[in-house]
Amino acid sequence: YISSRIESQRVETPMSFRYLEEDRLRYKPPEVKILFVSESPPRTSFFYHKNSNLYYWIKEAFNKAYEWKLGEGERFLENFKKLGCFLTYLFKEPEKKIKDATRSELEEVTEELAREIEELNPKIIVVLVEDVEFYTRRALRKAGKETPIYLISPWGIGNTPEKFVRKLTELIKALKEEGTLEELTTK
Repeated sequence: YISSRIESQRVETPMSFRYLEEDRLRYKPPEVKILFVSESPPRTSFFYHKNSNLYYWIKEAFNKAYEWKLGEGERFLENFKKLGCFLTYLFKEPEKKIKDATRSELEEVTEELAREIEELNPKIIVVLVEDVEFYTRRALRKAGKETPIYLISPWGIGNTPEKFVRKLTELIKALKEEGTLEELTTK
């Protein structure tokens, strides 16, 4: 009885994917310049709740590229949105993995990602997990888009959070130089 009660409480916590999706969509910019694509949100933390490793690493890279003008917490997320950046997931369900998905689930999430790419029409896509790149490219083809894709991952062989922050900082600086990302005006 206790374990089933705890299990049912876990499903109703704010970390259920419906709540996560509502929170994520609050930060959707009117024009998406960079769409970040990851596999799935973790079960106990979330980028848009400002408490995941991905949040800390992306925040560090942007702050390095923008000379620490983007700030922390809510201020960072608002500036991330102002710059036209948005994070999505192949699976909206926390901790869902490609390796555990059925073929039909993979087809369904690829179709959903294709619709999202078509709607958002990002200038570039940054894939954050190696295994997600294949499905992102497939979704891009289904959406009829030729958006450039960059794979910059903190996970996998030879990757570290430090390398991820460095590579993402370099990409952000390059995108600022070419005009894809603007300088941030601070109040």
